[in-house]
Amino acid sequence: MNNYIYISGKYVHKSPKALEGAQISEVQDVVINKLSSTKFIINKDMLNLLNALFTLQTEDAIFSDSKKIKSLPDNYDEIESSADKQQVVTSVGAHNSKVTQNSKALAVAKLFVNSPAIYLPTFMD
Repeated sequence: MNNYIYISGKYVHKSPKALEGAQISEVQDVVINKLSSTKFIINKDMLNLLNALFTLQTEDAIFSDSKKIKSLPDNYDEIESSADKQQVVTSVGAHNSKVTQNSKALAVAKLFVNSPAIYLPTFMD
């Protein structure tokens, strides 16, 4: 329980905003418990469709061009302006972040696809 502190008779996720003297209202308690008890399931048909789209080499409306990791362009060393170089690095990094996020989301969904229920813990920081 190292990530929690005890406030008003409840364990609350540690946060600089969660002070020892803070009070949790009845409404907040009900909302957090309701959100944490919401049952989710993976829609197998949708997961199969998304996985197929992600593995296709063509562009689609869901993943657009966020399927393959990009490298810095071949002419990167020829770019003279440091601001232009930074813009290229930022653009490639943002793109690669989207690809990684999509890939990880699909991988996690594949892990839980046969689970009867998934519950996502909800915290009030």
